[in-house]
Amino acid sequence: MSAISDIQQALNAIRQSTDEANWQTRLEVLELILSTSASIVSRARQLTEPRTKTRTVTIPKTRVVKRVVDVPTPPKPAPAKPSLAPIRPQLPRAAASRPAQRPQ
Repeated sequence: MSAISDIQQALNAIRQSTDEANWQTRLEVLELILSTSASIVSRARQLTEPRTKTRTVTIPKTRVVKRVVDVPTPPKPAPAKPSLAPIRPQLPRAAASRPAQRPQ
C-alpha cells in the first residue's frame, strides 16, 4: 500500500502546483497524466494477457464450378392405340336432320 500512498502524495503535489498556474499549464499537466495512465494500462494488459503464438496459415480457396446436369424427365404416356373395332360410317348432315328411311 505504500506505492499507492506515494502516488497519492505526488498527485496532491501536482494538484497544488497547478492550482496556482494558468490554464495552459493545467492542460499540459492533464495530458501528461493521461498519457502516463494510458501507458500503465496498456502495460498491465500485456502482463495479464496470456502469451500466444500466432501463425499465418493459408487456406486454399474453393472454386465454385457450375455444371449443366441433365434432369431425367418423366416418361411421356404412350399414345392411345387405335381401336380395332370396325368404324361405323356417319350419315351426311342433310340426311342426319331427317329420319332415316329403310329400304323395303
